[in-house]
Amino acid sequence: MLNNHTKQSGFTLVEVMVAMVIVVVGVLALQSFYAGIIRSEQLSQERITAVHMAEQIIEEWQQRSAPPNPSVNPLPTVNCATNPATTLTLGAATACTSSSGAATTFSITPTEARSQAPLPPNHANNNTTGIIWGDMADIGGVTPNIRTVTVSWNYKGATKSIMLTHLTPAP
Repeated sequence: MLNNHTKQSGFTLVEVMVAMVIVVVGVLALQSFYAGIIRSEQLSQERITAVHMAEQIIEEWQQRSAPPNPSVNPLPTVNCATNPATTLTLGAATACTSSSGAATTFSITPTEARSQAPLPPNHANNNTTGIIWGDMADIGGVTPNIRTVTVSWNYKGATKSIMLTHLTPAP
C-alpha cells in the first residue's frame, strides 16, 4: 500500500516570522549600540582637543613668564583655524576653532589670581612631591599665583568644559 502522507521538510510561516523578529530586534540593538559609540567618540575627541589646547596655553604661559623676565607675564597666543595667532585676554573668553582635532568652536578663558590659602609645608621645595619653587625655597609668607585655563564648548545643546590649573611663583 502506498502512503499518501509524505513528510515535507522546511520551515513554517510562523517559524520564519519569529526568526525575522529576532533578527530585527538584534539589528536594532546593534544600531543603537553603534550610535552610542559614535556619540561617545565625538565627545571624547572634543574633550581631548580641549585638554591639548589648555595644556599648550598653560605651558606657553609658563615659558613666557620664566626667567630672565618673570614679572612680564605676557599672555600666550592660541592657534585657531580662523585666526592663527589670537592673543588671549586675562579673564575674557576667546572663541577659537581648533586647527587640529575636533572641528568645534571652543571658548578659552585664562585667569590668574593669588592663592587664597597657604601651601602645605610639604610643597615648599620638596623633590619627593615633584614640586620645586626655585626662588621660593623659603616660602615664608610668599603666596603663589594660580593660573587657570578654562576651555568650554557646546555639545548637543549642553555646555561641556575642562579646567587646568597651575601654581606659579608670584612676580
